[in-house]
Parts: sequence; C-alpha cells; structure tokens
Amino acid sequence: MPIYEYTCPKCGHAFEELVRSADADRQKCPKCGTKAERQISVFSAAVASPSSGGDLPPSCRSCGMDPSSCPNRM
Repeated sequence: MPIYEYTCPKCGHAFEELVRSADADRQKCPKCGTKAERQISVFSAAVASPSSGGDLPPSCRSCGMDPSSCPNRM
C-alpha cells in the first residue's frame, strides 16, 4: 500500500496516510473530519558514485548480482 500526502482545506492540517489506491481520494482530516485533498508527492533518487559501481550500467548497480555474472554488463 502506498503512502499518500493530504492537506485539509478547512483547518490546513497536513498529514500522511498508508491507504489502498482505491481509497486514496476518500480520506478525512484526523483533526476536523473534513474531506482531505490529496497532494502531489515528490520522490528522491540516489546517484551512484564511481566508487560504488560507476563502471556498471545503472540496471546492474542495485540488483545485488555479482558484477562478473551480470547479463547487462557492458
């Protein structure tokens, strides 16, 4: 289940909820009970440094497979 971010249009309370996708637009503010508005979430990504497998293609850097047996190795 994904975590969604919400803001209450009435009281301004911001909160996060772990909910099923089908219920994502049905959340209520835990403070005042008003139907909350789902916010656009941001994500983060990490970039590998040369010392952490920079010579490998991106698909191989995080798979956990031994680099010498990686089928995507260049």
